[in-house]
Amino acid sequence: MIIRSITNEDLFNFYECPRRFFLMKENGFSSIEMDQSIKVRHFEIARGFFDGKPYIDADWDRQKTLEALLRRESLLFPLLTGRLYEMDVEIKMGGLHWCGDQYTLLLPFLSREISDRHRTTVFLAHLLLKEVGIPMAEEALFLGRSRNERLKLSENAKPNFIAFMERGFENMGTVFPATSKACISCVFGNQCGVIVPEKRDMPLKALSGVTTSTLAAAELNGIRTLDDLLKKPLTQDLIEKIKGIEKLKLKAYAFINDLVLIAKGFEAPSEWARGEDLYFDIEADVTPYLFGFRTRDDYLPFLVKEERYYERVTRSMLRFLNLRARNVYHFFEYERKVLDQLQQKTQISLDRIQLWDVYDILRRNMILPIQHYSLKMVAKWLGYEWKVNLEGQKSIRHFRQWKEKNDHGVLRAILQYNESDCQATEIVKRWLSDPTAFNIPVRYLSKDEEHGIIVGTQ
Repeated sequence: MIIRSITNEDLFNFYECPRRFFLMKENGFSSIEMDQSIKVRHFEIARGFFDGKPYIDADWDRQKTLEALLRRESLLFPLLTGRLYEMDVEIKMGGLHWCGDQYTLLLPFLSREISDRHRTTVFLAHLLLKEVGIPMAEEALFLGRSRNERLKLSENAKPNFIAFMERGFENMGTVFPATSKACISCVFGNQCGVIVPEKRDMPLKALSGVTTSTLAAAELNGIRTLDDLLKKPLTQDLIEKIKGIEKLKLKAYAFINDLVLIAKGFEAPSEWARGEDLYFDIEADVTPYLFGFRTRDDYLPFLVKEERYYERVTRSMLRFLNLRARNVYHFFEYERKVLDQLQQKTQISLDRIQLWDVYDILRRNMILPIQHYSLKMVAKWLGYEWKVNLEGQKSIRHFRQWKEKNDHGVLRAILQYNESDCQATEIVKRWLSDPTAFNIPVRYLSKDEEHGIIVGTQ
């Protein structure tokens, strides 16, 4: 097929799943634009870089970008457009810093590592600017929340995506689905299900927590598939070259054999048997807008429609928690962090409740035969189905729609989605309390048995 245009959203699709990228293009589907909440977080990072320096906020506007470039001014959120390899290319950047006699590309990143998508974004931006004669530094600066990194824009560092563009995405062969957590909400999920390769033949990135650097190190050592990983003899040299390879071998074994691996001796905390349970989930835009709690018989939401009501609502929520002292369960660390911040801000202590991050307990004691440990994937694997399918970003758009139009149908969907998150957390907690009760194959491993799987003797 002929690809006529490339945007940031196309890059996101390609690196999530190349097959989705091609199907989106083939069917003429529009990609979801970069979310405003991401833009706000990028702004906070980029503003820190420009602190004390003059700049123009182009606000991803083409005309503002052109005018500032002609004046050789530094820019926040430039929108770069042009033609590359007979395709219309539009790239949204975090910034351009004019220093001396050239520009340096700036790209904020929120992930732990700079990804291939980040690299491709700056390479395309660099090519667009060079094409029209803008003086450019031969390196880009990635702005992280805790650190900055530089990347040389050399020919050797050019991402594969650029090579695919150069040959018009021809001769790609069969493009298999990435089979990642993105499949949960992908409109092409049913089509892809019939061509998913055997688990042993799936790429290493099918496993959870595999970083770009791990993939690169594995590739250099001849490990491309899960089968390669399990068959590769474990040596001290390999342990030093591929970070966490022992854990990866256990993940591959569990995934291929559709088996839960649990550390021998694991038991749910004894405190779980005492007191009434409360299940907790937060929905957030730039700041939290919904604090939802599920009891045995009821669902209790604390909703913040306007920012000016935030403190009043959160104080009511904290007082509710103190009055209903109990075990409070959540999935992942975000809820705990928000409550810690609110306690400091309001001086309302929550010392009567016990918070339990069921994700952390799961991660430290078990290996599941699934590719990602998101709440959606874990709970669906356990048989739970959401009442409404909003996903995180879609729920934010629904929230903004409700604020603008006061549509109670939209609000009802948001609340149902949050309640489902709370119920899903309860399902995961119940399974952790008794992993044998869900008719799912489980194997409890001693340290010796775990080592046997890693070295290939079991």
